[in-house]
Amino acid sequence: MRAMIVSVGALLLAAALLHFGNGMSYTLTSVRLAGDGVSASLQGLVGSFYFAGFFVGPIVALRAIRLVGHIRSFCVFAAILSVGVLSMALVGDPFAWAGSRFCMGLSLVGLFTVTESWLNERADTDNRGQLLASYFVIVYASQSGGALVAVEMSPWTFQP
Repeated sequence: MRAMIVSVGALLLAAALLHFGNGMSYTLTSVRLAGDGVSASLQGLVGSFYFAGFFVGPIVALRAIRLVGHIRSFCVFAAILSVGVLSMALVGDPFAWAGSRFCMGLSLVGLFTVTESWLNERADTDNRGQLLASYFVIVYASQSGGALVAVEMSPWTFQP
């Protein structure tokens, strides 16, 4: 099992970093919108765009994996996620944030799909459960850690 985790270690580390950042941005989005005096209904709308992206993402992810493979799909979705976060730091408009959050939701579920299918492809029947369990521990710990670190960040500058 240890050899399997080492063989996919770079993938697990990348997933940890991406989910750590997502945990920070998810927390900071709500704090920033509330601090800017945005109404609760508009905050909910911005948040719902994230999950609309989550809804559309699997369709896009499956097509991307079939067309260009796991590695390129992972890179594309990570780039879209990065652009979404960076655009939120540059533009303070809640409607622009809704579009960014849609792209972030789409790309994050794309990253979930790519990573999990890649891990399933690499695992055999003897260690698949252990490998996916390790992956989910890493994902949830990273997202939680990101949310905790967000407490020390300014939602107006997105800097620690």
